[in-house]
Amino acid sequence: MFTNKQRTTRLRNGATGLALLALLASANANALQVTVSIDNLSVDNGLYLTPLWVGFHDGSFDLFDSGALASQGLEDLAEEGDPSGLNSGGVDGVIFGPAGFAGAPIIDPGETASLSFELDPVANRYFSFASMVIPSNDAFIGNAESIEIFDAAGYFLGLDLTVLGSQVYDVGTEDNNGLGAAFSTNGGASTDTNNPIALHSGLGPLLGSTNGAGNFVGTAANNFAEADFTQVGFEVARIGVNAVPEPGTLSLLGLSLFALMSRRIKRA
Repeated sequence: MFTNKQRTTRLRNGATGLALLALLASANANALQVTVSIDNLSVDNGLYLTPLWVGFHDGSFDLFDSGALASQGLEDLAEEGDPSGLNSGGVDGVIFGPAGFAGAPIIDPGETASLSFELDPVANRYFSFASMVIPSNDAFIGNAESIEIFDAAGYFLGLDLTVLGSQVYDVGTEDNNGLGAAFSTNGGASTDTNNPIALHSGLGPLLGSTNGAGNFVGTAANNFAEADFTQVGFEVARIGVNAVPEPGTLSLLGLSLFALMSRRIKRA
């Protein structure tokens, strides 16, 4: 037979244990809040980026395939910086620059922008992103293959990705002559093309010109190195997907509950 004190202690210990189990179960079963961040790694006289479109989906969405023609939504993003035509079928969002330029919330060289999302580990297991590189006729960064941010068991993997200049794409819908290019002072009218998506060959005539902010696109004294993304090792952007709170926070909370339960058992 148990005394009243023993019964009370056992009930408290049982409640604490259930709370711990509920906490650990919720970490896997419930939606997870994540923050997506983008760092424009360019320096002064470097490249700007339009607001970053991101999509979290089940893997059935295909943003683009190198060697194929672009969708209308991707064409609009790569030519005009307009992400409104992109829809992954899951959780979508657009990350704007905190300052921008003349009302346009672009992401300046050296600037960081972020946005938080609540995700289902199954329905939103994969990640896609896209942003126009400016100034350009139709250059963009994005991932042809969806990136897994949760594994098959629902465990959060996260993401820390550096996008290199060798990974900048040409959407293939405008001639890269610098005329009519977005965020450029060159002026003129763009020329439509119907080419497949391919890796970009470089800004060409835009190098050394001025952009919409009145800054040079690379400087001749530095051989246009600030904006010539065809250089080996050129870094365009860093994109991260991190849990909020970090998984370690949940672990510490779980350990605290376990320690509390252990102390109560010792008192009994």
